[in-house]
Amino acid sequence: MLCSDDFAAEYGTDERFEMCREILDTVFFVGTELDGVHDVRQYPWDISHFYQDMMEGGELDAHLQQGRYVHLFANTEAAMLTEAEKAKLGTTQDFLLAPVIIAATCARELPAKLAFKSVQHPELEISDMRRLRMGWAVPVHAMFNMHNSSAVSRVRVLTCSVRRETIDGLQRTNEEQFHRYTYAMPHIEIPRLARHHINSDADDRLGSVQFETDVRGLPCVFEYMRGGGPLREQVKDMAEEHGLDEDGPEIEKIIKEFTAYMKTTCAAVRKERDAALEAINNIPKKIQEDHDGIVLYKYYPSGPVSVQVHPPVNRFYGNADHVVARLREE
Repeated sequence: MLCSDDFAAEYGTDERFEMCREILDTVFFVGTELDGVHDVRQYPWDISHFYQDMMEGGELDAHLQQGRYVHLFANTEAAMLTEAEKAKLGTTQDFLLAPVIIAATCARELPAKLAFKSVQHPELEISDMRRLRMGWAVPVHAMFNMHNSSAVSRVRVLTCSVRRETIDGLQRTNEEQFHRYTYAMPHIEIPRLARHHINSDADDRLGSVQFETDVRGLPCVFEYMRGGGPLREQVKDMAEEHGLDEDGPEIEKIIKEFTAYMKTTCAAVRKERDAALEAINNIPKKIQEDHDGIVLYKYYPSGPVSVQVHPPVNRFYGNADHVVARLREE
């Protein structure tokens, strides 16, 4: 990931410029396999606007000067290719992976936690970063230049001390651990987002409920859909597909059992929801305020093809407050 020749000529000897180069060389790409990282680095992506915001007087520098921390991590997003672009680049791929830099500014250091969730690992798991030899690191250039500016001491970059080639090798020897590195995301509880997700997830779980039972020795599934009418009527509507009389005793028995199951399910979901909300409310108020006050920047590059920009970062961080895709006007 490079910057334009004009920008490099103007700032190339600046210590902040060198720190940015180090950050882009060492930042960990979350949600990206080794081949994807190789693809990113073989094309001339230009992300001068990230450099610009990190330089003295830039947007991110303003947060540092206010005593806030700037945490940086990266991911990749697909840029779809036209046939003409494939021919120009000499590739048969349908897309290129474009590097995206995420900057989270906060009044305090962010937790060194990772979240894991994927098709292969559907249950959300929270873990310390150090378990995967990852962490929020102070850039080396920042450590050597703290005497010039205490602001740079509050820069943090997500790094991993395990070589990418070693991680790739886990695909053959320890697939579960490989998926941990590939799908790990920096985790944080931002109370306003967490409460929304907790309530939304509970609502979704109760919006469609399936009930499995045996009818004449055969397994049958009945479903209640919110907005589809009373449970009794929905069960009767499904009677025919199971070869049952909608007014018969078997359907009445199923309605009674399904109604009881719905009551149990609703109680369990609400209990789980209330416990999760209580856990958020128990976070110290100052931490809640600081985490709710996070400001997110999402930096898209320019490069060999155009990249569509999107505000979402991930489930835990929500949407970026600022999406930056070009140099700011002086």
